Amino acid sequence: MTKDIFAKGVGKAVPILGGAVSGGLTLATFKPMTHKLQKHLSEMAHMSPEEFAKYEAAKTIALDEEDFVTDAELEEVVVEKTVTNDWTCSCGAANKTKFCPECGKSKPAGLPQYKCDKCGWEPEDKTHPTKFCPECGDPFDDGDIT
Repeated sequence: MTKDIFAKGVGKAVPILGGAVSGGLTLATFKPMTHKLQKHLSEMAHMSPEEFAKYEAAKTIALDEEDFVTDAELEEVVVEKTVTNDWTCSCGAANKTKFCPECGKSKPAGLPQYKCDKCGWEPEDKTHPTKFCPECGDPFDDGDIT
């Protein structure tokens, strides 16, 4: 009978103590930040338009002409599209075409190609990936089929 009464009392006290501790931590962490925010907003409210303009100007980032990319530089960039039609023939030859140049067999229909959906890494043999991506550790599954 004593154990039951003690258990019920502790069972009711734990949530109350947890709430008090949680509320105390929240108050202790938010209170300093509220004072900083109040001070900052108070300073901004008492600024003249000229002081506010100086304040805003101090926040802007100055960029030089050399920080921008010109159209001519953009044209120099060549984007290579990765071909995802890689497949390995039963004779062992790696192929990107519809037919194997070594034995003449056609590419199997519906052969899944894999690419990591988290980081974009592609295995050398896209039809037979490793169990996990070596770049991010994500397991290869049906979501990685391209």
